[in-house]
Amino acid sequence: MNSSYDSFPSARNTNIAKRFLGILTQLVQHGLALFSLASLEAQDVLKQIFCSLVLLVAIIAALLIAYFSLLATIIITAVHQFNCSWSLVLGMIALIHIFAALVFLILLRRCYASSLPFEKTILEIKYDLQAFSANSLSDANNF
Repeated sequence: MNSSYDSFPSARNTNIAKRFLGILTQLVQHGLALFSLASLEAQDVLKQIFCSLVLLVAIIAALLIAYFSLLATIIITAVHQFNCSWSLVLGMIALIHIFAALVFLILLRRCYASSLPFEKTILEIKYDLQAFSANSLSDANNF
């Protein structure tokens, strides 16, 4: 009876060690899966940013040339055709530009309010934390 009693604690310790290693292995595997998901999302975000920047530079270059040509034409036409003063025409154009800048600022805020970067990864981490807290409570009751 004494020998079976002595072997029981070592068997219990082995069982605890196996469970701990199993939990640790699953935790590492899950961490690697989350890291993989985050890296894929980061690659997608970087590709989108790079493409957006290249296209933005090209669009700005083309629009600046057209814009300044059109602006010079409008100013010269307004001054000569309608006999307006230079200061009146330039002031009106400045007000139009301020209004346009405000409209673009509102549009920019709407574009970035639609989605967050790493939204799926953050959501997955929240689910994991909820599951971990629920499992840790049930595992604590098993000991």
